[in-house]
Amino acid sequence: MIDLEADMANVFYGSDFASAFVRQRAGVADQTVHGIPGRQDKDALDGHVLAAQRQLLVPASAGLKRDDTLTAVAAVPQWAAQANDVFEVLDLEHVGDGTEVLAQIGKAGQP
Repeated sequence: MIDLEADMANVFYGSDFASAFVRQRAGVADQTVHGIPGRQDKDALDGHVLAAQRQLLVPASAGLKRDDTLTAVAAVPQWAAQANDVFEVLDLEHVGDGTEVLAQIGKAGQP
């Protein structure tokens, strides 16, 4: 029988592609989540410039919510981030068949 959660964890979200983050949310125990970091250029300033936006692809089962805080367990080269850098979930979008979520990520403490 196919075990989608185990397959996603082992194949797509293993250490060869994914990075580990500790998710913090008020009133909830911290949880380690694994996601595939990326970047996308987005229009900014009414289309006058392009700005790089950090993205994190995670299984929907990770349960990320807007305003969650993510602390990098190790360096994340795709984001030029070091271990213990803190990020915030800005927005979420279900992708594909809904088993994955693409989170827009901002550096905590930056406007």
